[in-house]
Amino acid sequence: MTPDNSLEALFQDFPRAVRVDRYFMQQDLKNPDSFTCYVADPVGYEEARKEIERTGMGLLNEDEWEYCCGSGTRRLFKWGNQLHRSLIQDEANSPLWKENMFGLEIANAEFGPELIEGRPYTKGAWLEENFKAPVLNLLPLSSYYSVNLPLLVDPNGHLAAGYYCARRAIRIEM
Repeated sequence: MTPDNSLEALFQDFPRAVRVDRYFMQQDLKNPDSFTCYVADPVGYEEARKEIERTGMGLLNEDEWEYCCGSGTRRLFKWGNQLHRSLIQDEANSPLWKENMFGLEIANAEFGPELIEGRPYTKGAWLEENFKAPVLNLLPLSSYYSVNLPLLVDPNGHLAAGYYCARRAIRIEM
């Protein structure tokens, strides 16, 4: 994205995330001048799960994910059961991009689907505006939403790079 003149450069909007081949750049929401860069290495679901387990951690199972997303409450969304205009109109103050009551950044509008333990399907999803009813567009960010579709993989069984995210969890037995 190259501006045509210096005035255009002053007011140019930069994307939150950029993907070029195997390279991925993600803008830091707390410091918009900072970007994190990633190189996407091809990996399958089982391979990713085993690598996480090798470090002494694991993926959240469905019940754990729902508990963490809803902060231990029985609410439809991490911000409650209400829908209001500020969710989409006031991006800076919208709970779509904020931590929940546990301080977790989970089911945020830009994270996409999260891999979970147990079987290869996901919780959460990308925020899309496919429906006229706002609640239907926001359902992928609900604590109880799940996608029971096969994971997007290439012919070699590798997950679609940059599409999924994984949350490492440590379980403490009491």
